[in-house]
Parts: sequence; structure tokens; C-alpha cells
Amino acid sequence: MAKFQKGRSGNPKGRPRGRPSKFAALKKRLESNAGKIVDAVIKNAIDGDSAAQRLCMERLIPAAKPGDEMASIQTLGDEPIEIAQNAFSELGKGNLSVAQVERIVGLADRLCNVLDYKDLESRLTVLEEE
Repeated sequence: MAKFQKGRSGNPKGRPRGRPSKFAALKKRLESNAGKIVDAVIKNAIDGDSAAQRLCMERLIPAAKPGDEMASIQTLGDEPIEIAQNAFSELGKGNLSVAQVERIVGLADRLCNVLDYKDLESRLTVLEEE
């Protein structure tokens, strides 16, 4: 048995057919004023509005993508703990974002696990040879 009858609205008091939604009307108004809005945001950014400045900067400078950390990780050290400590230091200086540090520390943790497995494997080999 069908939940709704075909051709019958589940909300008979809803928006009449053919009448644009409020969202569509708002979108049309925004599109027709897009140039003025962009000009106003730019002016506010120049005048020191930090929210407008952030909005502009987000559009001008692309967000860091996964993999950008790999260039950074090579300069942070050779040992996992050193890499993690230096990443947090660079975060404090404003040279790395929180997302980059999280990814770098995660990679350092994985490196730690790999080194632990390598150490266990070499110990096991020594024991088996004895």
C-alpha cells in the first residue's frame, strides 16, 4: 500500500506550484548585486574589518592540501619525537597550521610504529639465530 496517493501533496498548505522558493528569490537578489557586495567586502577589508580581511585572504590564498606537509617535514628532524616537537614549535611561530601539525604528528607517530616493528624484527632475528 502506497504511503501517499499519486498526484496528491503530502503538504496541501505548502508552497503553490510555480511559485519560486524563498531561497531562489534570495539567490536571484544576491546574484544581481554580486558586484556591489564584492566591492563592499573589499572596501571593508581595506578599512580594517578582520572578518572581511579573512574572507578575502581565504579567496586569494588557497588552503593547504594534504601533502604540503611533506615539504615541511623534511626540515623538522630525523627522529619522530624531534619531528613532532619541532612541528609544535613551528605552530607556535605561526609557520604551520593546526591541520598541518596534526598531519605531521600523525606521520611521525606512524614512523615511530614502523621503527618499533623494525626493532622487534631485528630482535626476533637475533633470538632465532641463538
